[in-house]
Amino acid sequence: MTFIEIRDLMKIYQTKRNQTGVPALRGIELVVDKGEFISIIGPSGSGKTTLMLILAGMLDPTAGFVKVGDSRLDKLSGYGRSLYRRHKVGTLWQLPNRNLIFEITIEENVDIQLRLLGLPLEERKKRIKELFVDVGLERWSHHKPMQLSGGQVQRAGLACALAHSPALLLADEPTGELDTKTAKELMRYFRHLNETIGITAIMVTHDFDVAKTSDRIIQIVDGRISGFSYSKNLRTLRDLNSVYLDRYGSMQLPRHITEIMTVEEEVKIKVQEKGKIFLEQE
Repeated sequence: MTFIEIRDLMKIYQTKRNQTGVPALRGIELVVDKGEFISIIGPSGSGKTTLMLILAGMLDPTAGFVKVGDSRLDKLSGYGRSLYRRHKVGTLWQLPNRNLIFEITIEENVDIQLRLLGLPLEERKKRIKELFVDVGLERWSHHKPMQLSGGQVQRAGLACALAHSPALLLADEPTGELDTKTAKELMRYFRHLNETIGITAIMVTHDFDVAKTSDRIIQIVDGRISGFSYSKNLRTLRDLNSVYLDRYGSMQLPRHITEIMTVEEEVKIKVQEKGKIFLEQE
C-alpha cells in the first residue's frame, strides 16, 4: 500500500543578497510503501536533507505534489504543518542536542513529548517504560544524556522520536557522530523497531554500509533521483543501475554511469522487443 507519494517536487531557495533562486530539488518522483524502510544517499548538497525537511513538515515545497498518508503537505498551512509534525512524524537528527535536552533525564525528555499530547500520568509512565524497553535503555531511564554513551544517547533520541507513535520516522545521518560498532548497534534497534512496529522509515546517510540495512536505497544527485535498488541486490553503489523515468520522459543516470560517458554528446536510444530500452554512445 502506497504511504508516501511525491510527484515533480521542486524546492528553490532564494538568496538574500541578490534574490536569485538556487534549486535544491529538481522534480523528485518517489513512491514509498507503508512499513517500508528506505535510505536516501548522495553527495553533500544533493538535496537529501531538503527532501527530508519537506517530508517532516519543516519546509514548504516550491512546487509539486507531496502526500504522506492522508496529508497533502504541499497544501498545508503553517498551522497544518505544525499539527502534522506533532501527530504524524518523528525525527532523529545527527546532533544529539537536537534530539534531547541535556539538562534533564532521558525519561523527562520523553515525558515532555507525551505531555504535549495531553496524556494522563499513568498512561505516560506506561508508554515511557515501553519505549525504553524497545530501545534497550530501561536501566538508564533516570540518567541524563551526559551520563550515557554516544549510542545510548542516540537511542534515547529514537525513543523521543517515537513517543507520540508517529506513522513516519525520519532520520538525518543518525550514525554520523558514532563509531562503526556503535552505528551498527543503533541500526539494529532501528531495523527492529521498523519491523515490529511497522512504522515507515526514511533515513538520510552518506554511509553505504549503513544504507544497506534498509530495504531500498535511493540515490539523489543534483536534486534529482539518479538511481535506486533493493539493498539485497547491491554489493557497491556501482551496482545501483535502476532509474526513474518521470511523466515528462526525463531521467537522470547514476553518477558512476555518467562518469564513463562523454557528456553533452549524442546519445542514441534503441527500443527493442518487450519494451526494453538501450542507450548507446559512439
